[in-house]
Amino acid sequence: DVATHDQFTQGLGSRGHTQTVMAAPPAATALATGATAAFLSSLTYPVEMVASVADAAAALKAIRETKDFVAVDLEAFVTTTDTPQLGTVSLLQLCSPLIPRVFIVDALALGAASFRETCGPFMEDSSIRKCLFDCRRDVEALSMQFQMKPKNVVDLQLLCAAIGWFYVWTVRSSGDSLL
Repeated sequence: DVATHDQFTQGLGSRGHTQTVMAAPPAATALATGATAAFLSSLTYPVEMVASVADAAAALKAIRETKDFVAVDLEAFVTTTDTPQLGTVSLLQLCSPLIPRVFIVDALALGAASFRETCGPFMEDSSIRKCLFDCRRDVEALSMQFQMKPKNVVDLQLLCAAIGWFYVWTVRSSGDSLL
């Protein structure tokens, strides 16, 4: 299902308030049993919707102070079929293992200049590792729309592929079976 920006932010409640959102779909939790069900039901994270410059500055200050890796994801609204990779950036999601919440920065509410001003220094800070999955389009969108040059980015998709290939190569070269 595709929701509009307003439907998404209304679903989280009033802007700036913390809501608990379930990471695992309820259907998956209902079908699981035993330890799996207990694990899935524990996957709740406080989510803070960030829609003002002051809230964005506070959230990014907290994230930057962790001096650890930060999970980052970007969402964009694709409004054309000509260049779907360059949809308008709408949300930036940030989470650090040292801060028990997910920050969702509303790029549309902030506006391009304020988004660049508040999020740019974080994305360009080489002292903080930013972990993204398949980050090509995210980095391209940040660069094209906000002139950001993200630094110290780890693409988890490439990392997983490299680990997999290393494992396969190690097993093959040892003569062992993968099974």
